[in-house]
Amino acid sequence: MKFTEAKNHFVAAFRSNPSTPAPQMRRATVAEFHEWKAEMRAYDAAKLELNLATPRQIQMQNAAVRVPQGGARIVRHAQYV
Repeated sequence: MKFTEAKNHFVAAFRSNPSTPAPQMRRATVAEFHEWKAEMRAYDAAKLELNLATPRQIQMQNAAVRVPQGGARIVRHAQYV
């Protein structure tokens, strides 16, 4: 399924049910994982289009590492410069 088709599918699904679940993760093969990842991008884009989530909320959901509200800080130490 192409991105635009998947996005249109999720927009329609969110319009009928705002609590539509995310696609189930598939990782049996690399191709299935890439397909799932594309569907997740379309899922997130549909949420943004319908104002069901903000970019910050989506980033927090998808982040591997949670960053505090103030954002990440880079600390420079003289010994490493």
